[in-house]
Amino acid sequence: MSWTLDDANALELSYHQLPGLQSDEIEALEEAELGRKDLPFRFAKNFDVFLNPQNSGRWTHLKNGDRIWMLGVSSPGALAISITFNEFELPAGAKLFIYNTDRTEVLGALSNENNNVARSLGTTHISGEQVIVEYYEPFAVRGQGNLNINAISHAFRFVNAEVRVFGSSGQCNVDVDCISGEDEKFAASSVVLITVGNGTRWATGTMINNTSGNGKPYLLTSNSSLLGNPANWVIYFNYNSVSCQSEEKFSPLGRSVSGATLVSSDAHNNFALLELNSLPPQEWAVHLAGWNRNAELPQNARCIHHPGGDVKKSSFTDHSPQQLADVWVVSTWTEGVTEPGSVGAPIIDEAQRVFGILVDGTSSCDLYGADAFVRFDRCWDGELKNGRLKDWLDPGNTGLTSIGAIFPAEAYLNEYVQVNAFTLYPNPAQSNVGLIINVETARNIELHDISGRILRNYPYNSNVLDLQGLQSGIYIISIYDLQGNRHSSRIIKE
Repeated sequence: MSWTLDDANALELSYHQLPGLQSDEIEALEEAELGRKDLPFRFAKNFDVFLNPQNSGRWTHLKNGDRIWMLGVSSPGALAISITFNEFELPAGAKLFIYNTDRTEVLGALSNENNNVARSLGTTHISGEQVIVEYYEPFAVRGQGNLNINAISHAFRFVNAEVRVFGSSGQCNVDVDCISGEDEKFAASSVVLITVGNGTRWATGTMINNTSGNGKPYLLTSNSSLLGNPANWVIYFNYNSVSCQSEEKFSPLGRSVSGATLVSSDAHNNFALLELNSLPPQEWAVHLAGWNRNAELPQNARCIHHPGGDVKKSSFTDHSPQQLADVWVVSTWTEGVTEPGSVGAPIIDEAQRVFGILVDGTSSCDLYGADAFVRFDRCWDGELKNGRLKDWLDPGNTGLTSIGAIFPAEAYLNEYVQVNAFTLYPNPAQSNVGLIINVETARNIELHDISGRILRNYPYNSNVLDLQGLQSGIYIISIYDLQGNRHSSRIIKE
């Protein structure tokens, strides 16, 4: 907003100076966790601060009564800077921006739509060693905003797509854009890069489906990724290379959602399930991955991950993983490896369903060691609701042992309301299901998958519906009456 002002004084502001990092400090930070895969990969250092409109920065008062608060932050030598708010509440009409001094990168406008229950917010990194925080407050809501910055992240590794050196991960890794199968690409779209620990570390996670098919934005990762407040996490989608093994510019880190809430985790089984504050927009084409909690060995397996915070990579093994008590072990990858920053990544079976989570390993481009994935089936049950997966990923207690992926926007658009217009029996069913229609007249009967696609049409006077040939899973039966009203209910195919 300040860019439109004629008053040059509006741009005059003092900077809050951070000490920056010396080369020996950076070296110590890098060596402390060198090669470790059991932790998210450190790329920045946090500085604790207490900065808000009451004690820092400056206000510019406009003639119409609106006002703008601006605060500069400087950290010598930083490749990028991110801001974490432990108080973030914006009134309607207020806007917040964060940008670098040459105005080539701008985050915002953030608005009251970014408010959340935790009243906090983590932000993406802006390139450079100086950034400006700018808050615009209309006169009508004067004094109603609440902001406080409690942490500033100084990045000492490249984090921006425009300045990253190609191949910041090992050269033996394979871009996901080299995957040819459409279903495999759907599965890859569900994998995300996460910044945890108040913007200081990278981990990998997976957007995951649940049996209700309602598109709830669940995020599955490792328990060791739970560093910092998840309300301040930033989740990046579609951070891929432009094309297969491209040495050109990477896709930008602009597709992100801030904030998540922990719903279930377990330190022994090393998993964490969170719910994002918001669903990624439909145009990002992010799928929610399917899962498989059977203990049978898959014929092959693929891991999708962000090694070292790099663009999304694919590792593949053409043989079955080894099954141990609590983990799956891939002794050798046919192509690619995993690296620090890959922790929390999914291992996916030949049907593109998640069956494990990366928790540790020794593979690298120089050493073809083994990687360990906690078994999805081991995470399913537990003594406490907030220490297992089944209550969240199977909220209707269907008992399904596997489900496929969905495109969440379709699930929301086609969400059904269960009614008493008809009765289905038995439910679940194996091949045929009986139908008793309670509405006076039925016009037509449709079978949908949970994304809303029509799979079959049945005669309006049917009393038995054929489910043969369908895969096990959840489907929707819809009956339309003569007035065009839709009556729907769920059917489970065993």
